Amino acid sequence: FKLSPAGIVVLDEEGTILNVNSSFCKLLSYEPAELIGKKVWEALYPVAGTEKEMVLNSIHDILQSDKPLQKEVVNYDKKGTPYYLHLHETSFELENGKKAILSISIDVTREKAFLDELEQQARRLKEAQNIGRLGSWELFWNERKLTWSEGLYNILELDPSVKPDYGLFQKLIHPDDLQTARQVLKDSVREGKSFKYIHRLRLKNGKMKWVIERGKSFRNDRGDIVRTHGTVHDITRLKEVEDQLKELNEKLEEKVRDRTARLKKKQQDLSRLLTEMQQVQQKLRCSNQSLQNLNHELEAFSYSVSHDLKAPLRAIHGFSSILKEDYYHKLDEAGQTLVDDIVAETRRMGEIIDALLLLSRTGRKNLNYVEFDPEPLVRSVFSEQQKHFNLPRARLEMTAMPTLLADYSLVKQLVTNLLSNALKYSSKEPVPVVEFGFLTDENGDEVVFYVKDNGVGFDESSSAKMFDAFSRLH
Repeated sequence: FKLSPAGIVVLDEEGTILNVNSSFCKLLSYEPAELIGKKVWEALYPVAGTEKEMVLNSIHDILQSDKPLQKEVVNYDKKGTPYYLHLHETSFELENGKKAILSISIDVTREKAFLDELEQQARRLKEAQNIGRLGSWELFWNERKLTWSEGLYNILELDPSVKPDYGLFQKLIHPDDLQTARQVLKDSVREGKSFKYIHRLRLKNGKMKWVIERGKSFRNDRGDIVRTHGTVHDITRLKEVEDQLKELNEKLEEKVRDRTARLKKKQQDLSRLLTEMQQVQQKLRCSNQSLQNLNHELEAFSYSVSHDLKAPLRAIHGFSSILKEDYYHKLDEAGQTLVDDIVAETRRMGEIIDALLLLSRTGRKNLNYVEFDPEPLVRSVFSEQQKHFNLPRARLEMTAMPTLLADYSLVKQLVTNLLSNALKYSSKEPVPVVEFGFLTDENGDEVVFYVKDNGVGFDESSSAKMFDAFSRLH
């Protein structure tokens, strides 16, 4: 009792634990004192199978049986860990004449887990064979026993009740492939080597299938062939795709030949075009050089004309200024107006010439990219233009601006021109308002800045002329 490796429990007819051995206590992590003298359903971990009614019914069955009873149960240790136990239970008579139950517990937890794993592996293997259209067979030569897997029955489209028969399998092999199939198996049996053979199956319903059959024969310790194990892989779909690919390749080759001929002709045409392009490029290089020379001459001419225009303009401005200073009081009102107009127009002409010079220099200037916040620049330029036009009431509306990566001086010139124009054409308003803002596209990849004022505006049909030199919208 004490030395037994199996767990032993003695119960009375009412389910009270009379005695337990150390193996049972060790298995379920109890001390004998925690179990002896207590009811089974009170002492053991409270799980299904130890309830009072079930225990008493089980005791009743054992007492009524004239032979030991066996069953498998799930029991739990004190911490709730499950154990699978195989029970051998019988009744016997105590010294006092009362009936008792002897329950011997054998721990089969590992065996149970191993069997469950085997069942799971077998199920997975069956699933894998069905998914991969794979079947297997095994031939035991001494017993003349042949087995087929479920996957092979599916490939052969036979009912599983049909007894495996090698003769039947041979009848399903296409007649043109049968002799080779027999020879392959014979060589494997004779030499004990693995084999691989692609052949056709002609099923009873007339359907044709392509399969790859692989296998190997195994010997015993004496060198005798005792078993041959093989697999049958359904490659019908693969073969159909292969035939389709072969047909497509043939068509493709025909198209390649046709297109090669056309490509050769196009290459000849392209060669002629390249020759013509080279000639055109040479002419373009000459034209570009001529254009560069003309641009240099034009720049020199513009600069010279601008400076030559300034000389007589300075003279006109000087004489008109002298006239205004020395003889202005001697002129009548009409004459004074004419003198004022001459001074104003010569000043404006000077500004136009300066703008021309600036425009010519801008086209030749290299861009110097820097990263900066445009808001301080816009507010500074607005303040300058506000003083220039003497518009203290003018107001700038502006939101936070994104950082720019651009040529600072050119951006400043652009902002100056735009704000100057906005203040100029809104100066007649009681409170000139200029809005400087930006818009982004849906993806946020492009930012567009705009300047808006409450001045006279312009006809949208003339917007294309806004940035043309010497063009006016008003």
